[in-house]
Amino acid sequence: MRQNQKTVLIVDDCWEDRENFRHYLQQDKEYTYRVLQAELAQKALEICEEFLPDAILLNYILPDMTGLEFIQRLKVQLGYDDLPVVILIAPGNEEIAITALKSGAKDYLIKEEINQNNAVRLRLAVCKVIEQSRLISQLKRTAEFTTVNRLLQEELTQHQRTEAALRESEKRFRLFADNLEAIIWIATPDSSQNFYVNKAYEKIWGRSCQSLRHHPKSWIEAVHPEDRKRVIAKLEQQKNGLLTNIEFRIIQPDGSVRWIWDRGFPILDEQGELNYYAGIAEDITERKQAEAEIRHLNETLELRVMERTSQLQTANNELEAFTYSVSHDLRAPLRSMQGFAEALAEDYGELLDELGHEYINRIINSARRLENLIEDLLAYSRLSRADLYLQPVNLDNVMFEVINLLGNEISAKQAQVRIESPLPIVLAHRHTLARVITNLLSNALKFVQFGVQPQVLVWAEHQNQRRIRLWVRDNGIGIKPEHSERIFRVFERLHGIERYPGTGIGLAIVRKGVERMGGCVGVESLPGQGSSFWIELKL
Repeated sequence: MRQNQKTVLIVDDCWEDRENFRHYLQQDKEYTYRVLQAELAQKALEICEEFLPDAILLNYILPDMTGLEFIQRLKVQLGYDDLPVVILIAPGNEEIAITALKSGAKDYLIKEEINQNNAVRLRLAVCKVIEQSRLISQLKRTAEFTTVNRLLQEELTQHQRTEAALRESEKRFRLFADNLEAIIWIATPDSSQNFYVNKAYEKIWGRSCQSLRHHPKSWIEAVHPEDRKRVIAKLEQQKNGLLTNIEFRIIQPDGSVRWIWDRGFPILDEQGELNYYAGIAEDITERKQAEAEIRHLNETLELRVMERTSQLQTANNELEAFTYSVSHDLRAPLRSMQGFAEALAEDYGELLDELGHEYINRIINSARRLENLIEDLLAYSRLSRADLYLQPVNLDNVMFEVINLLGNEISAKQAQVRIESPLPIVLAHRHTLARVITNLLSNALKFVQFGVQPQVLVWAEHQNQRRIRLWVRDNGIGIKPEHSERIFRVFERLHGIERYPGTGIGLAIVRKGVERMGGCVGVESLPGQGSSFWIELKL
């Protein structure tokens, strides 16, 4: 096992999120992570009772307790406040995150912002918590060594080996700290005395560490005038031994402005009295710039959405006008043509020969087909634009209505339609669902070989706890697999209208209706072996 392997406990009631976080962590090239998972906070506490992980990813909202309650119970369980916790919050809950940080958490992330594209933020947060915990522990030891060093000055000749070990340990710590990009500082609560600051201070503040040792409060001089009042208030909080967490701006000697994220941690002596503060300050200018860009994009996105909404509204208005035209301007002359043809057959039928009667029948049948086509087009258009209010619908009741509606067609073809009841209750729009099932059953009765008795089977099966599939199986002519998507498009026909009449829109209406209800459709079929159409709906 590699020495830099770390254990991370993910506490989240969402299995998918836990797996995503585990996947993101295992992409880390610096550490090898052993990932433990807990769905409930109580289970996580039991794991921590056996051993404390190097880092804990904690969702703030859990079924059995909140993140703050978990932190408080973990503090009681462990007996100290320094917890390796990164708390996951929803957008707009930064106040909760600050409370969690004050209660003992090390860092926080906005859960919705964690995805594959910025998984590095998750890994950086976990790595940072691990490094912070190790660093704070090292800082405590260093402070203790400093106290011991003052005592050893009185007994120098007796403790030379201890003093040499202390110097070596401090050297290693300084070597480590000076290679960090974040500022590590140790000072009195009011910053009147600076015990330690690493070289990152010189890079971020643009001032020497030596100047800070001679003038411990000189770092405040670089704070932006608009933020200085908040920074001084932070020092007042430190006098009371509180955890501090603040973002502020500084002005470097060249005039450039940088954003700083500073966190202070109180260090107590053996009697529990406040001794000094240790802290971490990071340059977060790039993050702030990114946040500003995101805000700008959100503002412009809102404008683009408004423009697009206006365009869609215009398109919808034009579609409404077209629908009105189809409904009135096209259907009126069509009905006149059909009416005159029927009147011609009725009033002058005796004067016409067989060919004349055939021509009249063709006119009437063509008018009816066009009328049906217009009706289906209007139905498809309305289905695309209508507001569908979903509610619980009993499939057995809908099937009863559809069977009654198709009763004449079923009797004429002497079809056998078998329904495996009881069917479940689904979340749907009743009228749209009835139209969908009617089209599926009508196709099952229609597309059979001449002389073959139609046999249709309808049943439902659960896909999971939230969705079901309703199947309609027939003994028809079947469909080639390469056409299984094509048949759901508008005006897609696989057979001539003379053999199998229809408008070519029925299955397009099925797909549109099911998708508008939050479901999906499909078919399993082979030529000559019948077809099994299915629609998937919510429970």
